[in-house]
Amino acid sequence: MARKARGAKVTKAHLVDRVARLAGLTKTQAHQAIDAVVKAIQDALAGGSAVNLVGFGSFVVTQRKARKGRNPRTGQPMTIPARTVVRFRPGKIPLAAAGPFDQYVGFLKDLAGRDPDELIRELRGE
Repeated sequence: MARKARGAKVTKAHLVDRVARLAGLTKTQAHQAIDAVVKAIQDALAGGSAVNLVGFGSFVVTQRKARKGRNPRTGQPMTIPARTVVRFRPGKIPLAAAGPFDQYVGFLKDLAGRDPDELIRELRGE
């Protein structure tokens, strides 16, 4: 059973507006910062690394085992193949609080206009 959303859906455009306003950036700079963060997370996960954002949560790459299931159209048994998936584990700070988002605004402000590859090297300590 699907969970019901508690509030309105937040889009990337909403995040760009909020980051721009809170960090004193232009929308273009905020968009670049968010893109850099997303690319850095994607690249780290593609390399098999976990991404931990203290106070927000962790993105972890895990292997899902092959399992038996049923074809919903025919009802016939089938094997669902093993696959690699990304899981998100929320941090202990409630996500509804403003703290976790505001905590990363300064981080995003520092990223504005930076090269995503440079950011990845820095995060890896290279």
